[in-house]
Amino acid sequence: MDQLQLGVAKRCTSPKLGTILFGYPKQRPALTIGDDLTVVAAAFAYGDTKVVLLSADICLVAEHTALEFRQEISEKTGIPVSSIIFCTTHTHSGPNTNTKESGWGSADMEYLDGILRPQTIQAAIDAVNAMRPVLMGVASTESNVAANRRAITPEGNVGLGQNPWGLVDKELTVVSFKDAETDENIAHRLSVFEFPAHDQDNADDQGQLPASGSRGPVDDPGADIVHGRGQQHGHDPYRLSPTVEHKADRKENGISPLQR
Repeated sequence: MDQLQLGVAKRCTSPKLGTILFGYPKQRPALTIGDDLTVVAAAFAYGDTKVVLLSADICLVAEHTALEFRQEISEKTGIPVSSIIFCTTHTHSGPNTNTKESGWGSADMEYLDGILRPQTIQAAIDAVNAMRPVLMGVASTESNVAANRRAITPEGNVGLGQNPWGLVDKELTVVSFKDAETDENIAHRLSVFEFPAHDQDNADDQGQLPASGSRGPVDDPGADIVHGRGQQHGHDPYRLSPTVEHKADRKENGISPLQR
């Protein structure tokens, strides 16, 4: 009988301090590191089928960039390109890796080719080499973290903020894996989250880098996390994007919505 196999690997992808963060109206440099940015690779095998799932703590990459990563991983592992999935956590607390024209500046090619690309490739190779028998569990629940971020002002205009009556997908699905031989070996414990939210993280005016996708849960900080993004552009973590009232509050009192 076939046994599900899993290998997990994680590599640091933090940029140098001073790197401009992606997706802000004004240039915002990274001044400190709260948590390292990472790329997590999970390699699966069941019978003759092999798959690699990668999750990187960056905002986004162009399709051709992801394809290049997948092709190189395929060449080095023998796993078909069609069975290699590269996704991002959509954090804005990282460099610009979008090589398409977006209106948000040019891609940081030094970071893209010098850090993200080699670390992603190596993480995938390490994961494939680390595969071992695992057990799997799946569960879904309701989460109230996400909020609709298409706020409507008193004048009837639509902008970023909080819309308490807007549509929100609250379903949170978690697929967890643990070593089939021992529950104590957390180095091979992985959780895959699928949840819609447009990550803003902790990239406030202090320019701090957090790792949105790779932190383990509070009760198991050694576990690796992969985020499978749901619909995201219409969702934010609740109260992280200020409402019209919060914006006035912040301007008057000099506080960030993260401090509320």
